Amino acid sequence: ANYSFNLSHAVCYSYMSYVTAWFKFYYPLEYMYSLLKHEGKDTTKMSYLLEAKRGGIPILGPDVNVSESDMMVDGESLRFGLSDIKNVGVTASKFIIDKRPWKSWVDWAERIEARKVNSRVVESLVAVDALRSIDDAPHNSEPEKNYMEYLNYPVDLESVAELGIEYQP
Repeated sequence: ANYSFNLSHAVCYSYMSYVTAWFKFYYPLEYMYSLLKHEGKDTTKMSYLLEAKRGGIPILGPDVNVSESDMMVDGESLRFGLSDIKNVGVTASKFIIDKRPWKSWVDWAERIEARKVNSRVVESLVAVDALRSIDDAPHNSEPEKNYMEYLNYPVDLESVAELGIEYQP
C-alpha cells in the first residue's frame, strides 16, 4: 500500500496533459506547427492538419518563392513545405530555396539545374500549383484534386476538401 509508483505516474501524466492543453489553447499555431514538425508518422499528419483547420488556422499551399523545405509558420498560417510534395526531395527543395527569388518562368528555365530539379519535380510543383507566384509559369486551376496524388503523406479527397488549402504568395 505504500508503493506510490502509480500515483507518481498519474501526477506526471496529469501535469503533462495540463501543460499540453495550455499550449494548445494559448499558442495554437505554434503548438500545431510543433506537432507537424516532429511527427514521424505520415498517417497522423493529416489529422493534425485537419485539427489545425478546425481551430481556425489557415493552411497555405506550397510556393517556390515562400515555402521552406518543411512545413512552416507563415504569419498566422501554416504553409506546406516543398519536400511535402512527392518527387520533391531535400536536394531539389534546397536548390529551389537557395536560388530564390524566382521572377519569371524564363528566369526559372535559365537558372534551374536538371540534375537537381528534374521534370518529375517540375510536374509535381505544377500539379499542386507551387509555381503560382512566378509570372507566366504554368498554373493549375484546381490543385486540390492533385493533393491526393502528390502529397507525401496519405490523404483522401474529403480531407483535402475539409482543409480548404489557400493559395497566397
